[in-house]
Amino acid sequence: MGMTICIGAICDVKNRSKENPGPKIILVSDRMISAEDLSIEYEHNLPKIERLLDTCAIASSGDALAHTEFMRDLRKNISHLGPVPRISDIVASMEKQYFDLRNKAFEKEFLWKLGIPSLKEFYGIQNNLAPDIRMGIVAELGKFDYELEILVGGIDDEGAHLYVIEDPGRALVFDDLGCVAIGSGEQHAETSLISSHYLQTIGYQEALYLVYRAKRISEKAPGVGKENIDYWIVTTQGIKEVKENTIDELKQQYENEKAETDKILEKAKTMSVETQKPTQLNGYQ
Repeated sequence: MGMTICIGAICDVKNRSKENPGPKIILVSDRMISAEDLSIEYEHNLPKIERLLDTCAIASSGDALAHTEFMRDLRKNISHLGPVPRISDIVASMEKQYFDLRNKAFEKEFLWKLGIPSLKEFYGIQNNLAPDIRMGIVAELGKFDYELEILVGGIDDEGAHLYVIEDPGRALVFDDLGCVAIGSGEQHAETSLISSHYLQTIGYQEALYLVYRAKRISEKAPGVGKENIDYWIVTTQGIKEVKENTIDELKQQYENEKAETDKILEKAKTMSVETQKPTQLNGYQ
């Protein structure tokens, strides 16, 4: 799991009108970069959210070197899917690509040290290997983690879609749930959204605040960036970035909510707590 936070949330699904022509997807990410092989972790000056199509963007958590290699191949692969591919077709291509890159990384890290150039070669000679070597390689392959999670948010003629692609290349669909997070702040962000009863049908403004709050709460997790946070909105008409003055307003709303919560907690400290003997006791009395 990468030291970062990326959040995706679908909103406005049933609020279509002339002024609001379709659903939206909010994508939020810090700019924390980590690379395990280089033992580095820092906040970059470039966004981690990347546009794939006019109505599709992705963000990633994990090894920055793996992400760079993945994105390089992805843009080549989706160019063969036509001018306006379905999001599900893009994700299917990403699943296969992830699986292939993971296997190549395993070959370089483990098989090459044994003088075996590829998994194909291993499968061809495995019956000639000592059982402990053969079983050891299979066990290592099962444990190997490519250290990359990818969040996909896109809209097509079938609606708004959220996917997470994780090791070993499996895509998980979050269209119905309507929200998801990846990275070290994942649990904090998702708990915040779930406790807020997040739904796809929530209006855009309310959804944006709930996602902002989830991001702020995720900062309690290690490795989550606090500066230069990107808020992108995927719509049926293209991808837009939330302006800084709106972020400032969200921040003020969050600070107001925290102040009200503090008042409630202070009041709770002076609350009179009454007790009584239990009306029914189990076991020994």
